[in-house]
Parts: sequence; C-alpha cells; structure tokens
Amino acid sequence: MQSDFAPITLSKGVIPGKDDQGLVAWLQDIFVAVQGTGSNDGSKNFRSTVTIYLMDHPATTSKVGVKAAWRIYRAWPTSVAFGSLDAGANGILMEQISLAHEGWDFKLATQAGGPSSSVGF
Repeated sequence: MQSDFAPITLSKGVIPGKDDQGLVAWLQDIFVAVQGTGSNDGSKNFRSTVTIYLMDHPATTSKVGVKAAWRIYRAWPTSVAFGSLDAGANGILMEQISLAHEGWDFKLATQAGGPSSSVGF
C-alpha cells in the first residue's frame, strides 16, 4: 500500500553571517540538474533525511534542551521563498522552504525540562 504525505513547510528568520551553505549547496545542485547544465548522469540522488528539532525556549544556557524531534525521510525541496526585500521595511527577512517527503518519525524528549533533555533516533 502506498502512502501519500503532505509537504512540510518550514519558516525561519534569515540571520546575517549564519552559515546555511549546506542548504544553499543542496538547492544549487538541484537547480543545476533541473536546468540540464550540470554533470549529473542520473546517479546522484537529491533526496535527503532531514531532522527537525523543537528546542527549549527561552534559551538561558549555552546548552539548549531538545524537547521533540521529527525525522523526515527521503525529503527534497519543492519551493523556496523569501519575504519582502523592501529596504525601507523595519522587519526580519523570512525564508520559507517546502519539502516533499516519503515519511516521517516523531520522538519526544526522554525527560521533561532542563538543558540535558534530548531526543535520539
């Protein structure tokens, strides 16, 4: 029996100087392949396992506890969008990515509260 999963959409604020080069490289690889200008002979798989962590908030220590985690299997981006690039606006630039996938797992932290809480797959 084949299952169909709805895409997952993630949003975050863009932080200057934060290293998101792994995500950018993944998107560029897919773009080059879709445009037919890359050297992918069809053997490169652009699907990836993605783990999303729900972190304790507010973070008051250098080690932030993980409260829950989702493991997304064989995910690939279907769209990327940025908020308004209005130079006169007084807001945070937002980035949004939608991921298609082939399934997921969910786990809660082994203990509640404190920076030592963790989730493992």
